[in-house]
This record gives sequence, C-alpha cells and structure tokens, in this order.
Amino acid sequence: MSIIGARAKITCLNLEARLLGNYRRRQLHPSGYRSGASPGADDLTVFNEKRKIISHTSRLDCHLHGLFHATVHLLLFNERGQLLVQRRSRRKDSSGGKLAQSVGGHIARGVGTQATLVKECREELLIDLSDFSFLADFPYESSNGANKEFVYLFRGQHNGPFQPNYSELDWAAFFNLTDIRALAQSRSQLFSPSFLQDLQHLRG
Repeated sequence: MSIIGARAKITCLNLEARLLGNYRRRQLHPSGYRSGASPGADDLTVFNEKRKIISHTSRLDCHLHGLFHATVHLLLFNERGQLLVQRRSRRKDSSGGKLAQSVGGHIARGVGTQATLVKECREELLIDLSDFSFLADFPYESSNGANKEFVYLFRGQHNGPFQPNYSELDWAAFFNLTDIRALAQSRSQLFSPSFLQDLQHLRG
C-alpha cells in the first residue's frame, strides 16, 4: 500500500463510521466498558515535574488544571509488521476524530502500568494481550497545556480479530508503518499530537 492507498483506506473507514456510528455506539461492548464510565478515571495520581506524587484527583481535574498524571500507550503490530491505528471517537474531549495509537488509557491509583495496559486492550479492542514489551517513558504536554502526561509506551503484537469499543473509537485498522509515517509528515493535522510523539520513539 502507498500513502495514496492509506489515505483512500482512511476515507472509506471514516465514511463507514459516519454511516454506522450511531448504531455502533448504542451497542454495549462485550467488555462492559463505556467511555466516560470508568470509576478509575476519578482517582488518578498527580505528579510534579520530577515525577513525585503530590496528590490524587479526577481525570477531569487533571485536564482542567494541567496536572501531570500517568498514562499507557500501545503501538500494536501484526505478524506482517503493520501498525494498528485507531481513529478516536469524534465525541472524545481530547483529539476527537484524530488518528491515534493502537490503545491508550489513564493509570488509576493503585493499578500497575502493565495491568492498565492489559485492561485497556480488553476495553478498547476485546483482546487479551500477552506479547508486549516496554519501549520508552517520557513527558507529554498538549499545545494548550491542559493535558500533561507521563507516558509509558509499549510495543505489542496481535493479529486480531478485534472488536472495537465504539464509545472509544470510530475504527481500528492495520497500516504499513512507512505509510503512516509519510502521512504524519504530510498531513500531521490528521493525527493526535500524542501519537506523533509516540512515533518518534519507535525505531525500525
């Protein structure tokens, strides 16, 4: 596939999401999770810039006041080396409708990083992830300063099948990594800024 093919595929997936979105969102995901309904999102650990714990509060407060909190991101590949990309639900309050990393989520107080990663994979894609490795950790700050994260980035492998949670994402599909990188260079506005930063930490 070329970058032109990747753009055509994205256009088709977006059209399908527009036509079927309302129906898909009405269906309860088999994981039982619905976006915005996670009790853990109201109990996040807040850090200072040196990653020392200073308090605990809700996800909403973290974003309203620009407080550092921890998240997990996953770049998921199949056996052909293709990267699973999701388009965030247009209803999300952060980077809605943008292309994003395969999986991402907040780390709740008292929950481990890897446990959060496995939980998010099940809630977003209905997979039990076991093949993964740590890539990097780094601070991320949105351009308006509202979202400040300490990101723990992982790489994993899974061939599917996937059952996307349409309260979280509009679609998920595999793309050639070279095409995604080329598209990120030419049409960066299509991507969530955090995904662009994740790609910078991915080698190969």
